[in-house]
Amino acid sequence: MQDEKIIDRLTRDKTTMSELIGDKIINNKLTGIELTKGELTGNELAKGGLKGSKFTGDEIIRYENAGISFGGKRVISDFSLRVLRGKKILLRGKSGIGKSTLFKMLLGFEKPSEGSLHYRGKPVNAQVAWEVRREVSYVSQDMDLGEGAVKDLLDEIFSYRSNREKRNPEKLNSLMKELELNQDILEKNFENLSGGEKQRIGILIALMLERDVFLLDEVTSALDSELKKKVVDHFLKHKDWTLFIISHDREWERDGVEIVKIGKDSLS
Repeated sequence: MQDEKIIDRLTRDKTTMSELIGDKIINNKLTGIELTKGELTGNELAKGGLKGSKFTGDEIIRYENAGISFGGKRVISDFSLRVLRGKKILLRGKSGIGKSTLFKMLLGFEKPSEGSLHYRGKPVNAQVAWEVRREVSYVSQDMDLGEGAVKDLLDEIFSYRSNREKRNPEKLNSLMKELELNQDILEKNFENLSGGEKQRIGILIALMLERDVFLLDEVTSALDSELKKKVVDHFLKHKDWTLFIISHDREWERDGVEIVKIGKDSLS
């Protein structure tokens, strides 16, 4: 009963993202469009599903026949997927089909109404959701880190106990240069930045936090072609990083990236 109360609080509170970006707010819009039965290609699931699957040390995330409904309307149904350590998975499908909801279930902001979801072999409940938030970097196209100067937001994020040792001015400057962010952006208010600048600040923070599992939701959507390539190059050069990506950008379609299609009319 206590666990259910905590999960209920997590699902109601869209702004409580402990340790995700350092307890800052990330704004997400829920999708409510009905999703057809998941069609998986590009990996072992297309050949036989997850029946009888067992946890191994290489398994990071596992959806087993997971589904969710909002207001009696089914959004996701019978979705199964294993994400192993070091794998790069690209989830493809039409906009609004429910892809981002899969991330929200893992983060504890939505509770599956059917099937199961595991993180490192443990069923995702309230406690495990907090573990996910502490260990996984999540970057969304709708980054909302609050208001105020970017420098102050960064200072706050890296003032948290778990992040203090990750404050590294040299790395910050190097990443800013790579992401083509001028030093003067630190003095600008985050809410006044362009969509592309906000995305790059989100990516910057995720990389500064030095995690090795990433949920990337349309993180290159507002970037120009040159920056898209730079960002994709940076993430894919780390062979040990585990990437679960939602994107319509073809730049992510590289060797070593497995494509999972969801919905009848998924992009090829």
